[in-house]
Amino acid sequence: LIPDLSFGSLIILAAGIAFAAAWLLGHIVGATMPALVLTAWGLASVGRDFGILTGDGWNTLFIGVAFLIGWGLARFQGVRREYALWIGAVLGIIGLADTSDALPFDVSFAVIIPLVMIGLGVYLVWQSRVFERR
Repeated sequence: LIPDLSFGSLIILAAGIAFAAAWLLGHIVGATMPALVLTAWGLASVGRDFGILTGDGWNTLFIGVAFLIGWGLARFQGVRREYALWIGAVLGIIGLADTSDALPFDVSFAVIIPLVMIGLGVYLVWQSRVFERR
């Protein structure tokens, strides 16, 4: 019906929505990460198909953000997903570097890298204080 939209983008988005239904309606915690990653991947693909997202790196950036959201949701779900923080941070930085030419603002990695290092330091200090309380 829509010639600009690829079948692959629809399949990926549909799989993400199916996992999201299992997670939100079926209360299956194991479907959280597949739902977030597939939905992010599908949305980035649909955005590129329609020409909303131009340039490279959008899939990587969206998937990185999905991993970071999954890491944040793990606290509320009572599960451990420490891997999602690291994967999300790495993919987010790589995706941000790839999409920096298409963003409406200037991204300077001379600013981003120190901010990431400060954020990592704050997280490690916070994590050590959490273990001290236990």
